[in-house]
Amino acid sequence: GLWRTRDKKMEKTQMRKTIVLLMALMLLPAALADSLSYSVIIDYNEGALALKDLLLIKAAPMPSSETGEFEARIISFKGETLFETKFNINLEPFYSFPLTKETAASPTKLTKTNVGLVLPYYANAKSLRISKNNKMLLEADLSQFSTCNENKICEGSESVESCQTDCTCGN
Repeated sequence: GLWRTRDKKMEKTQMRKTIVLLMALMLLPAALADSLSYSVIIDYNEGALALKDLLLIKAAPMPSSETGEFEARIISFKGETLFETKFNINLEPFYSFPLTKETAASPTKLTKTNVGLVLPYYANAKSLRISKNNKMLLEADLSQFSTCNENKICEGSESVESCQTDCTCGN
């Protein structure tokens, strides 16, 4: 009798934990959907980078990474680094099965591809800089999406909510 009561209590506790976990997982996408991110598509052509597309989207950004040969930095109007991450560009071709003898025998690396990054939005971001071995390969203007240019003048679409550095009492 005692063991059966204890087992039922453990079952109820486990059931409650499972329900709480499921509810949290269901609410997670809604919480993440409210976050803004930059969607950046970069063309890679034999080592050269070019900006293909830059959008502001409602999505969770990719997590920051410490590994990769390329580095992406979001820079503020004051020149400060707001975010940085490292990434690689995959130059391995993708083949569907079945492979032919020629395809299987000569795996050639790609010379052209594109890569997509989803980076966190910052109201005071001025630019995105992509570099490799401390050599800047691409700089993209993010100021079109900014609501705070950090010039100590409250102007345009800036407000106390969107730009506390420029819109404080007295300016």
